[in-house]
Formats: sequence, C-alpha cells, structure tokens
Amino acid sequence: LIPWNPGELPYQEPSGERIEEFRRILNDKGIPAFVRYSRGRDVMAACGQLALLDVSAKSGPASIAP
Repeated sequence: LIPWNPGELPYQEPSGERIEEFRRILNDKGIPAFVRYSRGRDVMAACGQLALLDVSAKSGPASIAP
C-alpha cells in the first residue's frame, strides 16, 4: 500500500491508524499487504507527484465538457 501523498490536490493523506486498519483488513482476508512510505514528500517529489506537476504545467487547467 502506498499512502496518498499530500500536495496541491484537494485530497488528504489518510491517518496512520486508517492505513494500518486497511492493511489489517486485507491481511485478514488472506491478501498480503505492507505499507510503503515514499521519500521526497517534503519537496513534492514523491511517487507520481513530479509527473503530475509536469503534465499540469504543460496542459493547463482541465475542463469538463457539458
């Protein structure tokens, strides 16, 4: 499991207790799981964040078709 990295998007990182609860549920169902914490979170360089910033800068704001 890779917890959500906080950043400029409107999503929040789950608490450590919530992450552990989800991991435990998976393990109890026979699905092996472990938590991987990323490095680079303090400089918006964690998993996927650099790519997101690059795409956002090139494409500009997204629009939703009616």
